[in-house]
Amino acid sequence: MNKILHHKTVMVKEVLEYVNLQNGDTFLDATLGGGGHSKAILEKYDAINLIGLDKDISAINIAETNLEHYRDSITLHNTDFSNIDKAIKENQIKNINAILFDLGTSQIQLNDPQRGFSFQSKSPLDMRMDQKQQTTAEEIINNFKESDIMQILSEYGEERYSKTIAKLIVDRRPIKNTSELSNLVLTAYKGRRNKKIHPATKVFQAFRIAVNNELKMLEIALSKSMKLLKNPGGRLVVISFHSIEDRIVKQFFQKESKNCLCDSKLIICACNHQAKIKLISKKIIRPSEQEIKENPSSRSAKMRVAEVIEARKAS
Repeated sequence: MNKILHHKTVMVKEVLEYVNLQNGDTFLDATLGGGGHSKAILEKYDAINLIGLDKDISAINIAETNLEHYRDSITLHNTDFSNIDKAIKENQIKNINAILFDLGTSQIQLNDPQRGFSFQSKSPLDMRMDQKQQTTAEEIINNFKESDIMQILSEYGEERYSKTIAKLIVDRRPIKNTSELSNLVLTAYKGRRNKKIHPATKVFQAFRIAVNNELKMLEIALSKSMKLLKNPGGRLVVISFHSIEDRIVKQFFQKESKNCLCDSKLIICACNHQAKIKLISKKIIRPSEQEIKENPSSRSAKMRVAEVIEARKAS
């Protein structure tokens, strides 16, 4: 448990800078985890109304302990961030001043050998963020068709040897645990491994995304967030850790920051609307060299920030 509680929250300084909050504002942490970012927000600002979401009940329990000093200022929901609108409705809040998404897997999952997120220990093939859901990595790996497994590895892991690994999985089923899966991936690579990144990294990422339907849920959550943020001035801050998630965020921000709000399928557009959002930084915001040195796991973090602007017809 102590190991989990000492999870290093990434880009705290940058989050505090870009959420652009004021005392008394409402902040929504859509990926609460252990509450690291939320705690930093509560420590900096007075009378913050903080709402935290996490589909992992373990994270909720840990965050409750870490944020105990601020229990009168927080409301926590054990739910997927795709349900962000329902959580806000329950709190009877009309406008959120800032929303944060810190995507990816936290140490809460990685440090628990029973969860199956890490290839560094012999664990069950689980990978569920929400322990109440039925689909596990074991079901996908041992029951899905070879073509479906190949597609998962290719699309969600951008795995170059997706075809080879999918065939090995099907040929050697049943795969019983994470060690067997990891060793199978090493077999597929036949010594052609990147010294910095373990060959199983992308494979585990792909199955985790598939198990939790992460990309679809992210698209839903981003879209819903736009309707919940204060207009104008609400900020949306997203930290991603791999190219697939970052691409979704980038494309969403680009779409929402275009000058036209009409359906792109229209042949002629005469609405003259302004964009929904403006990009606060056109370039990706990355961790400082000092943070990467102190916390190497932050090296792949990418932050994008957008602010809602008034959507009205131009005069």
